[in-house]
Amino acid sequence: GREPSWTSYRFPVSGVAVLRSDWGKDASYLFTQARGGGSHGHQDDNHITLISGGRVLLTDAGIFTYSADDPFRKWGISPLAHNTVCINGEEQAYEMGSGYCAECVLDHDCDVISQSTNRYKGFSYTRRIIFLKPDIFIITDEIIPEDTERFHDYKQPWHMLPTAEMSFDYESRCIRSNFPDGVNIIIRSLDKDVILRRETGWYDYGYQQLAENPFGYFERKRSCLTNKQLL
Repeated sequence: GREPSWTSYRFPVSGVAVLRSDWGKDASYLFTQARGGGSHGHQDDNHITLISGGRVLLTDAGIFTYSADDPFRKWGISPLAHNTVCINGEEQAYEMGSGYCAECVLDHDCDVISQSTNRYKGFSYTRRIIFLKPDIFIITDEIIPEDTERFHDYKQPWHMLPTAEMSFDYESRCIRSNFPDGVNIIIRSLDKDVILRRETGWYDYGYQQLAENPFGYFERKRSCLTNKQLL
């Protein structure tokens, strides 16, 4: 086939966006979506998957099972098991419909996309992704609650493969992968009032092939003194 003139694209019907640095086999490739529920069972609006240098750097927790009462599945489809945001420990609501794209500028050197989801009851959540090609991503999450007096808990989780040997620098709010060779990733929060935490989850190598796997999240617990929360 012939190489396209473009590298990044948003599919307006599905709500899926793919951001690429180039068409080479070692390119940086980010997948994200705000498509809502429907037949897709995972609560993963605004989730990010990232591949670079032929290596998966950011992933979700996997398939698990299709049995609704399986506790591993309940965790595996939850927002906390994806690279999105978990609000007050609650699920993304399937009946709330699909999300929408507020901004999409795709260029040779820089991509910018803002996508919103209404699957959190009582909250407006917009994720803005800036891709400075070939390998820098700036992620901003804006969360606006309807109830501005209530105490809210916001978690922004990040998941890697078990082989990434994830490490945590709590003082600088930094998460790193530690593959012995090739491409690695550094995730750092620029917000000084968030807390980096480590927790143990699971990763599914294949259907029900589970392994314990640590993941990290940036957390902010506060009553809403302002009308926006940025992570």
